[in-house]
Amino acid sequence: MGNNGFRTACLVGGFIAVAYLWTAWGHGTEQTQASWQPEPTSQAFSVLGKQIQEQAERLRRLEEMQRMPETIFRQASASVGLIVGDYIWTDRTGRRPLHYVGLDETGAPRRDQDGRELVNFEADGPVVVREFQGTGFLIDPTHVLTSGFILSPWAADPLLDESVNPELIPSIRTLHIYFPGLTEAVNIKIDRAAESGDAVVCTLQKTSVSAKSLSLSHDEKAQTGEAILLLGYPGGVELLLTRVPEDVRREIYRFGRPGPDEMAELLAQKGYIQPIAIETRVSGQNDDRIFFETLDNFGAAGGPLINSSGRVMAISHAIHPAYPSFNMGLSVAPMSSWIAGAISDAQ
Repeated sequence: MGNNGFRTACLVGGFIAVAYLWTAWGHGTEQTQASWQPEPTSQAFSVLGKQIQEQAERLRRLEEMQRMPETIFRQASASVGLIVGDYIWTDRTGRRPLHYVGLDETGAPRRDQDGRELVNFEADGPVVVREFQGTGFLIDPTHVLTSGFILSPWAADPLLDESVNPELIPSIRTLHIYFPGLTEAVNIKIDRAAESGDAVVCTLQKTSVSAKSLSLSHDEKAQTGEAILLLGYPGGVELLLTRVPEDVRREIYRFGRPGPDEMAELLAQKGYIQPIAIETRVSGQNDDRIFFETLDNFGAAGGPLINSSGRVMAISHAIHPAYPSFNMGLSVAPMSSWIAGAISDAQ
């Protein structure tokens, strides 16, 4: 008998014993307390039965909440992928990429006295390539939902020129997603962004992925204090590398330090792509945002926040720069029409 059944049986036995003693005591005192009449036995058992059912339901909900992280991770993790991409800088024509002005003795880009990278369109050093990482999840066999970080991964790049007529133009060069269980990357294409730019639907450049699509919640309101589970890749491939055996790590670094995309590919080949599960709770909300707290969540942008019913209620979106444990998610219910339209337009 399982733990739940055993506890329920104990409850039933205890209530029956109490009912028996209560009824017997009532019959034994009829002579001295003729004005008191015990409740009919059938009615007493009906009340006790209802109490037992309510207690069993409370126990079931408690055990369900205790098992929630494990259950959701098992059901949803294969649908949550690691996004790895890179971008370059070009001139206004888009035809001339930016280059480093040589490398120092350690192989790092040369810098000026203020610590800024020395770059130039005419230089003969390597092309300036920036890599970025995040999280996305399947909403149907050929589409991924993620946050707006994918639209401007260069937002914090020191080379970003925000003037009216910038000399440097960023351009995404590659965009991959790695799913648990797949041994190679899947190319993805940005299809449609929400009007706010906060959420993005991407198309897999492959027929489909066998992982189950995640269901989206249609509930407009979350309960403050409600338990939720964030699945994502905080720390990107660097954190994934800390979870692999030492011999695998040595093999990956055998010929030097590969870039994030190459590391992700090697991890995929060996079956070490797996999202990290972070348990948290809703700490507040407004019309289209929920707030929650975690530590060291950088890299999990775009990851799903899943409730105890196994449905995605929000997308991890941003971290407060001054308070990195304070996080914000985008509620998916207000975006349901846009998501459906984005998928339809992409087909």
